[in-house]
Amino acid sequence: MIHPDGTEEEIPSKKVLTIRAGDVMRVWTSGGGGYGDPLQRPAEVVHDDVADGRVSVAGAARDYGVIVRGDGTLDLDGTEALRASMRSARGPGPPPVVSRGALLIES
Repeated sequence: MIHPDGTEEEIPSKKVLTIRAGDVMRVWTSGGGGYGDPLQRPAEVVHDDVADGRVSVAGAARDYGVIVRGDGTLDLDGTEALRASMRSARGPGPPPVVSRGALLIES
């Protein structure tokens, strides 16, 4: 939250608070629902999401087939291979719907 005096306060995900006149509440959400086949999302965009903390390294691999190395760099060859494997495993038909559910806990 940004207060009228310019100070900023980070609000945890669960907190009761009072917003006063002049306060600005800025909310950044992660993920979203997405649209279309997650394996077609550009790997560079998923990598940016990982770098920005919107998607975990594990989530990038599991949901988008994108490999981010331990040093934070994008592994394009590994991504291509993983995506090919994921496409083969799911077979023909529409892509699955990615559901993070209400109780997703991801490290």
